[in-house]
Amino acid sequence: MMLPSDRREAQALALARDPRDSELWFQNLPENRRSEMVEEYRTSLRRTFEMRLAERDRAIREAACMGGAFLIADVVCPGGSFFSALGSLVLGGALGYTCNRLDTHQVVNGILGVFLFLISQYVLLDSVSMFHAVACLPLGVFFALLGFQREARRAF
Repeated sequence: MMLPSDRREAQALALARDPRDSELWFQNLPENRRSEMVEEYRTSLRRTFEMRLAERDRAIREAACMGGAFLIADVVCPGGSFFSALGSLVLGGALGYTCNRLDTHQVVNGILGVFLFLISQYVLLDSVSMFHAVACLPLGVFFALLGFQREARRAF
């Protein structure tokens, strides 16, 4: 997803001048070699830009996944209300984004997600039922899977 500011940056990168352009050794190169080097420079800038956009999109996607899991678990568990569902959605999204930015390990991701879910349910509902504890198993697996996907992406 490209924002208008991202589009402007992409256009600016396409027209970026090579910083070596003003140096004498660069000006003495044959024209074809100079144009190849400028294109390599612009390609590296574009690649860095695309990687930054992809990382931002993955962080947003992970935040949405964790927020959605918190929301679904809140709706399924007894005693929830509109405000507890909204609070769970926001808290889960914030946790997902934070875990992505901190690049947490899959086990830490799962444990932190389950722990924060239980604490948030206790604070929002003033109690935690046995169903909350049962719901933590699939939640923990899902959160660990999100962490595993991040680790697998980093490995390759």
